[in-house]
Amino acid sequence: MMGLPSCREVATLLSREQDDAAPTPRSLSLRLHLLMCRNCRRYERHLAWLRRSFIRVRANPVAPSLSSRARARIRKRLRRQDGFHSPPGW
Repeated sequence: MMGLPSCREVATLLSREQDDAAPTPRSLSLRLHLLMCRNCRRYERHLAWLRRSFIRVRANPVAPSLSSRARARIRKRLRRQDGFHSPPGW
Protein backbone atom coordinates (compact mmCIF):
# COMPACT_ATOMS: atom_id res chain seq x y z
CA MET A 1 0.00 0.00 0.00
CA MET A 2 1.26 3.44 -0.87
CA GLY A 3 1.84 5.93 1.95
CA LEU A 4 0.40 9.40 2.25
CA PRO A 5 1.95 12.14 0.15
CA SER A 6 4.31 14.56 1.88
CA CYS A 7 3.29 18.17 2.54
CA ARG A 8 5.53 19.25 -0.33
CA GLU A 9 3.78 16.84 -2.69
CA VAL A 10 0.38 18.01 -1.49
CA ALA A 11 1.35 21.65 -2.02
CA THR A 12 2.45 20.84 -5.57
CA LEU A 13 -0.79 18.98 -6.29
CA LEU A 14 -2.94 21.77 -4.86
CA SER A 15 -1.05 24.37 -6.86
CA ARG A 16 -1.45 22.36 -10.05
CA GLU A 17 -5.20 22.13 -9.41
CA GLN A 18 -5.32 25.93 -9.61
CA ASP A 19 -3.98 25.82 -13.16
CA ASP A 20 -6.42 23.19 -14.42
CA ALA A 21 -9.54 24.45 -16.16
CA ALA A 22 -11.65 21.55 -14.88
CA PRO A 23 -11.47 20.24 -11.33
CA THR A 24 -9.53 17.01 -11.11
CA PRO A 25 -10.70 14.18 -8.88
CA ARG A 26 -8.61 13.96 -5.74
CA SER A 27 -6.96 10.75 -4.74
CA LEU A 28 -7.86 9.12 -1.47
CA SER A 29 -4.32 9.62 -0.15
CA LEU A 30 -4.50 13.38 -0.85
CA ARG A 31 -7.87 13.64 0.92
CA LEU A 32 -6.53 11.71 3.91
CA HIS A 33 -3.49 13.95 4.11
CA LEU A 34 -5.70 17.05 4.06
CA LEU A 35 -7.87 15.58 6.81
CA MET A 36 -4.83 15.06 9.03
CA CYS A 37 -2.65 18.06 8.16
CA ARG A 38 -3.77 21.47 9.40
CA ASN A 39 -1.02 23.30 7.53
CA CYS A 40 -1.95 21.82 4.16
CA ARG A 41 -5.63 22.63 4.76
CA ARG A 42 -4.59 26.19 5.53
CA TYR A 43 -2.54 26.31 2.32
CA GLU A 44 -5.55 25.01 0.39
CA ARG A 45 -7.72 27.79 1.89
CA HIS A 46 -5.10 30.42 0.96
CA LEU A 47 -5.02 29.19 -2.63
CA ALA A 48 -8.82 29.30 -2.79
CA TRP A 49 -8.80 32.86 -1.42
CA LEU A 50 -6.23 33.95 -4.00
CA ARG A 51 -8.24 32.39 -6.80
CA ARG A 52 -11.45 34.14 -5.68
CA SER A 53 -9.59 37.44 -5.32
CA PHE A 54 -8.11 37.23 -8.82
CA ILE A 55 -11.51 36.39 -10.27
CA ARG A 56 -13.07 39.40 -8.51
CA VAL A 57 -10.34 41.75 -9.71
CA ARG A 58 -10.60 40.45 -13.25
CA ALA A 59 -14.40 40.90 -13.19
CA ASN A 60 -14.27 44.41 -11.70
CA PRO A 61 -11.04 46.12 -12.72
CA VAL A 62 -10.49 49.39 -10.94
CA ALA A 63 -8.47 52.00 -12.74
CA PRO A 64 -6.33 53.84 -10.21
CA SER A 65 -6.88 57.55 -10.32
CA LEU A 66 -5.24 60.54 -8.69
CA SER A 67 -6.92 63.71 -7.63
CA SER A 68 -6.09 66.82 -9.64
CA ARG A 69 -4.18 68.17 -6.61
CA ALA A 70 -2.01 65.05 -6.46
CA ARG A 71 -1.30 65.23 -10.20
CA ALA A 72 -0.33 68.92 -9.85
CA ARG A 73 2.06 68.10 -6.95
CA ILE A 74 3.70 65.35 -8.99
CA ARG A 75 4.09 67.63 -12.03
CA LYS A 76 5.60 70.37 -9.85
CA ARG A 77 8.16 68.00 -8.32
CA LEU A 78 9.05 66.49 -11.68
CA ARG A 79 9.57 69.94 -13.20
CA ARG A 80 12.03 70.79 -10.42
CA GLN A 81 14.24 67.90 -11.51
CA ASP A 82 17.03 68.83 -13.88
CA GLY A 83 16.40 67.95 -17.46
CA PHE A 84 12.76 66.99 -17.06
CA HIS A 85 10.67 67.57 -20.17
CA SER A 86 6.91 67.26 -19.83
CA PRO A 87 5.27 64.67 -22.01
CA PRO A 88 2.65 65.99 -24.45
CA GLY A 89 -0.62 66.76 -22.71
CA TRP A 90 0.88 67.73 -19.34
